[in-house]
Amino acid sequence: MKHHFFRDRASAAASSARQRGFSLIEIALVLVIVGLALGGIVSALGPQLQQRQYIAAQEQLKTVADALYGFAVLNGRLPCAAGAGNNGLENQTNAATGQCANNGQGYLPAATLGLPGLAPSGAPTSGLLIDSWGNPVRYAVSQQQRGLDYVLTKTDGVKEAKAAGTAGVTALNNTLLRVCSVWVASTSACGAGQELAQPAFVVLSTGNNGRSAGGNDETKNVNKVAGLPAPPAVGVPLDVVYVSHARSEVVGNPFDDLLYWQSVSSLVNRMCSTPTC
Repeated sequence: MKHHFFRDRASAAASSARQRGFSLIEIALVLVIVGLALGGIVSALGPQLQQRQYIAAQEQLKTVADALYGFAVLNGRLPCAAGAGNNGLENQTNAATGQCANNGQGYLPAATLGLPGLAPSGAPTSGLLIDSWGNPVRYAVSQQQRGLDYVLTKTDGVKEAKAAGTAGVTALNNTLLRVCSVWVASTSACGAGQELAQPAFVVLSTGNNGRSAGGNDETKNVNKVAGLPAPPAVGVPLDVVYVSHARSEVVGNPFDDLLYWQSVSSLVNRMCSTPTC
């Protein structure tokens, strides 16, 4: 009787050990399956999330354009760009003539425009509007002149140019902004058949890869003024050419920048449908 007791007890212990072993294996298998499933879900959601970010960025740029129109209607001009360390305020070097610093190029003057959702005080991007990927939104405004005045950034300059007729808006002492469909070496013109616009302003989100891209097309867009954050000094502010085309994953020249622009004539017509003009 005692012999059977010990044998049954040993058998039960072995069975229990086997059950514990199988349980661990089963748990491991479940974890592997769950991990694979989660990996598949994340892989599937990745493109969807990225698409949502692009849609949000596009909507953000349209909101920015509306804010720029509102500013123009109230002040008879477009704001200058913000520079590095301006805390989101426009950087205008001569209010009398409307001349902007850095040839009108830099970051969106979001604090001047009173936009919500700005980077907090003390951050490298303080006062700037941040896009879907955590990068500051860039901005350029045309510095075309009529005489000594920069008509698009001088108070009531647009009204004066409108009163002077079409020639008053388009007669230049310097070069308009240009948007090209491909990279060009020129700092002032597109190649034949490559010009998309000669805009009054350009608003730019640098997309998912931010400022890290090394391709010519994206480098052309960001290589304008001092960067935020480091490097502290890059750029050719006299380069007024921007590039815009569909997203591309071409090796060595990826492109995911988003640009929004408005022509001078459209801006003037929209402003002058109000008592501004």
